[in-house]
Amino acid sequence: MVNLSTKDFEEVLCINDELLGCRSMDQLRASAMSSMRRVLDADSSVFFGVTGSEKDWNVDLGQAYGADEADLTDYHNHYMNLDPFLAKALDEKSSQGAPIITSNRLVNYRSFERTEFYNDFFRPISVHSVLGITLHLDAKPIGLLAVHRPRSARHFTQLEQAKARLAVPGLSAALQRVMSLEEVFERDRIIESLALELNCEGLMILDSEFRSVLCDVGVHELLKGQMGKTGNTVDVPNQVRQLCRMLAQEPGKNADSLTTNLELALPDGEPLSARVRQVDTGSSGVRYIVYLERKRGTLIRDEKLKALGLTKREIDIVHLVGVGQTSAQIACNLCISARTVENHLRSIYAKLGVHNRTSLIHQVTGDR
Repeated sequence: MVNLSTKDFEEVLCINDELLGCRSMDQLRASAMSSMRRVLDADSSVFFGVTGSEKDWNVDLGQAYGADEADLTDYHNHYMNLDPFLAKALDEKSSQGAPIITSNRLVNYRSFERTEFYNDFFRPISVHSVLGITLHLDAKPIGLLAVHRPRSARHFTQLEQAKARLAVPGLSAALQRVMSLEEVFERDRIIESLALELNCEGLMILDSEFRSVLCDVGVHELLKGQMGKTGNTVDVPNQVRQLCRMLAQEPGKNADSLTTNLELALPDGEPLSARVRQVDTGSSGVRYIVYLERKRGTLIRDEKLKALGLTKREIDIVHLVGVGQTSAQIACNLCISARTVENHLRSIYAKLGVHNRTSLIHQVTGDR
């Protein structure tokens, strides 16, 4: 049993006070890493966010204090699966009862110092001893905070482990609070964006990887046959993914200003208009708001295009020309080169006896 002094308690209370003032994830992580590094007399520290479940944990790129950010990327890309401490820290049962781990209690250093992880990762960045803290929400890990010491320093003592354990409730509560604040901010930003575009028949929200995270009843009706595994998501049409990817690659523009359109075909062949708006929700990342509605006005019917002798690929290109897309945009949507698009257009012009895009659209919509 380790007896903590009044000074020890005061140091941890001071950390809690600092964390209570944090209103963003970046601010919280920086404050937590700096405070724990100071109180535990460590040389460096890292903080990772954790999502998912025990069968499929997702550890983010994290932030570092007193360490190179490039080393975090290297760890995430090459060394995470070799880390002997990560699995223990993410074990729900053991980490809930014992949220503090230390390297000298988990590994035999004589063997550990001969591993690839130690020699290729720890040794070059002067890390020898580790104290890890697992932060929880409803028994599930949501964050990992680790502090490090070099080979020249002693391992973390029982007293220091007790101080870290005392700090766990405050760290977990602060992390949960900031997560809630960011969820509210994300929702408010999305609602603000939605208020700009109310006239649509279906709406879905995609994450930064272009996966459906939310969709309304209208989308379920419009995209029949493309339902996802859960009731509130759909399999996102590839054209929508391509459009979102184009928005993500737009250089030098305010994300909130990027809105564009395309035309899809419903399962029954009816044309569908899609408008995509990119919204930056802060540290929660980019979200894509997709507004769907049935195409109104003059339509380009596939039956008419087939009767005119066009191939399926040429029909796809005509539809995209009809909604004003450039050759580069068409190439991106159809995953072909812009030169191939131009070759198809020349073939289409020859088959229909037209000379440009305007006369092409007039011809296929019956306006000429």
